[in-house]
Amino acid sequence: MAYIKELMTRFLNEHKDNFAFSVKDGKENKDVTYREFTEDILRVAGWFRHNGIRGKHIAMIAANSYDWFVMLFAIDASGNTAVAMNPALPVDLLQWQCEKAEVDCVWAEVPFRAELQEKLPQARFFAAADVRGEAPITMDDVYEAAEDETVLLMFTSGTTGKSKVVEITSGNLGYSIENLKDIFDAGHTEISMLTIPMYHIAGVRCNVGMLRYCKTLCVGRGLMYLMADIPAFNPTHIMMVPAMVESIINELGRFAPAEAVMNDGA
Repeated sequence: MAYIKELMTRFLNEHKDNFAFSVKDGKENKDVTYREFTEDILRVAGWFRHNGIRGKHIAMIAANSYDWFVMLFAIDASGNTAVAMNPALPVDLLQWQCEKAEVDCVWAEVPFRAELQEKLPQARFFAAADVRGEAPITMDDVYEAAEDETVLLMFTSGTTGKSKVVEITSGNLGYSIENLKDIFDAGHTEISMLTIPMYHIAGVRCNVGMLRYCKTLCVGRGLMYLMADIPAFNPTHIMMVPAMVESIINELGRFAPAEAVMNDGA
């Protein structure tokens, strides 16, 4: 099952005029349709093809963004393997993870990119702005990964030792997302804030799952601005891990008695 190609085909055939993303762009929100999202994927995949990048492990070291989703899909669509990494990690640990995952290329949108380049002279580095200029591939050219083929590498948290590399196959990804049908396939519009980090498997599963079922993802300015971005997007729901919920409750507790906050959130 070439799951990424299956999703892209669905985007164009079933959802092309619906909004896939709403992105904070200065003071305004920029809406991106599923057709525009797919076109951006094909354009970046075209850059990989033009530069002879295929069968490579490509590290993604960046915070949540619209470009993160474009890059994830384009890496797979061009026959490469994405390696999702936490951009908040120290440079030495990022270097170790890149070496552990046998990374060939690095997409880095981090302040210490130059420092990391010095530590990984064999890797090719690029930014989102570098990959927009080439002719796009067509849907017929999209790589069709086999069900047991690895499309994504991720790292465990390393709470009991060094992080370990986890392989996510095309079949793994498809199975985990298709099993969200009872949650997301409600037959009505949903608008969700993007909060869970995409270097975490929960972020990939939940947010790519939202796209699978034709929902809209709101991409704000990051967790620091979450409370200000919520009224700007007016989402119907927000997916969070427990630590995020606790943080918001603590923030609300600054303005209201803790008991009242907990009762309202029950």
